Order: sequence, then structure tokens, then C-alpha cells
Amino acid sequence: MADLWQRFVAWITYDPFTKGLALLLAVTAWLFVQQDVARETPVPMRVRWVLPDGLVTTEPLRNQVTVVVEGARAATSRARTAGVEQRIDLTGLPMGEHVVDLSSIDWSVPESLTVLGVEPSTVALELDERIQQKVQVKPRPVGDPPPAYEIRGLTIEPEVIDVEGPRKVLSRLDHVFTKPIDLSSLTDAVTVDAPLDLPWGVQTLNDEVPQAMVDVVVVTRTVEDLSVPVIIYDDYGYVPEPTTVTVSLRGPAAILDGLGESAVVAFVRLPKGAPATAEARYGAQRGPRIEIWRPGGSEVAVTRVQPQSVRVERR
Repeated sequence: MADLWQRFVAWITYDPFTKGLALLLAVTAWLFVQQDVARETPVPMRVRWVLPDGLVTTEPLRNQVTVVVEGARAATSRARTAGVEQRIDLTGLPMGEHVVDLSSIDWSVPESLTVLGVEPSTVALELDERIQQKVQVKPRPVGDPPPAYEIRGLTIEPEVIDVEGPRKVLSRLDHVFTKPIDLSSLTDAVTVDAPLDLPWGVQTLNDEVPQAMVDVVVVTRTVEDLSVPVIIYDDYGYVPEPTTVTVSLRGPAAILDGLGESAVVAFVRLPKGAPATAEARYGAQRGPRIEIWRPGGSEVAVTRVQPQSVRVERR
């Protein structure tokens, strides 16, 4: 056994260059032969449908089919990457429902290839009359404006447009929507493009894009750092120190727009029998306290008073 193994090793190692060259030639010959071996290959094929004048389909047609071909490896590989478009002529068909036999089409493949089949083998379609009609345009708003803002109005111009498409589709269409109109970042009245979200097969008669007019108003406003006077309510001869405080308010814009400092007052309420010197605090429920009078009453919130206390002294 050992002697047999030694003879095998000697045979392998003897003249390795010649043996390697022979192996390379054998592999090359095998690859060359493989190029001419017939094989089945699916080839994706783009389709361009040619319809009769004045007619349209009621549903979208597929734009690609798979043609199964047989031929040499090189030819099938070229067919897969050729990107050929097949024209299918339907101009001779009348209005109505049809089934197109794709297996009877003379497919545009190299002559060296044989067409074995098509997937799908048939396509069902319906041809309908193309008509025109007017439809209403409705907006499709999404999102809410930032806090303190409100949408008071959203209108579309034009409100009615002319469209065309299959009679079967337009017969049940009395309005179309715009694509979503985002309201989430609007803080002012704006006019924006509002492209239409049209059903398949329906198109406008021109390239006009409707406009959406959005009326945004401020409904809540914040007024910061009003310097307001401090007044002793039912003056008992007291004098405040300091004589003004800074007040910030938040409330309806209709009330706070144009609000002046003279419209807000910090009243100091003192109980009867108050000492000659006292400290009144904002927020206190009893004893010497500060109350902020402002337009709007409870609709307007006091968000800040600085300082929050004043010293009163009887003079």
C-alpha cells in the first residue's frame, strides 16, 4: 500500500506544468461548450399598449410580462439585459370587455431564441369611452396648527375643474380631493399649491394646479412683562413700595391684542385693622394680598408677577 501511494504522488508531481496546462485547456473547453447548451430562461419584457382613438381602459394595464425563451446561454443572457419594449396593438378592438391572448404575440426576441410561453398568457381588460365632465375640488387637510393658532378658513381655487377619463369611472365621480395639505406648521394666512389626488385613469384638461387659501388666526396670545401700577384698594392712607410690578398674561388674542399697561392694575387689599406696616403677597388667600385686575376676567390668566410681594406703609 505504501508503495502504491508513493507511485501516485510521483505521478502527480511529475511534470506539474504540463498537467496544469492540460487542466486549464479542459476547463476552457467545458466553458466553451456550455455557451452552446440550450436552456430555458425567463426574460422580463416591457409592454407598451396602443389603444383605439377615443377609448381608454377602466383599470391599469400591466407594463411588464415574462417571456420564457429557450436558446444558448449567451443568447438568453443578452436577451435578459437587452431591455426590449414590446408594442401590443389594440387599435382594432371595439368598446367593451376583452381577453388578449399574449401567447399569440410575435415577441421581439432574437431569432436564435425560441419562445416557449408567456406569463401571464392572457390579459383581461375593458375599453371604455373617454369623456369630460366637471367635478368639485375638496381639500384634504392634515395636522393641527401650533398652539395658540386656529384655522378659520380653508378654500380651494378653482372650486370646480374639468377632468376627463373613462365614462365608467367618471359616472360615479362628483368630486375629487387634493393631496394632503399640511397645517401643522402654519402660523399665518398663506396660499399654497394643492395638487389633486385623482383616481386612476382620470386627468385634468390642463396643467393647472389648484390653490389652497388657508386663513390662520391667533386665538391665544401671551403678553410679557407689563409694568402696571400698584394701587391700594379702599385707600386707608397706605403707600406701596414698589409702586409698580411686572405682570405677564395669557389669554384670547381678541382681548389681549393692543392691550396697554393702563388696562391692568395690581390692587392691594388690606383687611380692616391692618397694621401700619404690612407685606402684601400675590397669591395669598387672606390677609394683605395682591390681586391683578385685567380685561377678560377669568379668560385671561396671570402667568407671572414680579416681585410677588410689596410693602405698604400708612403715612
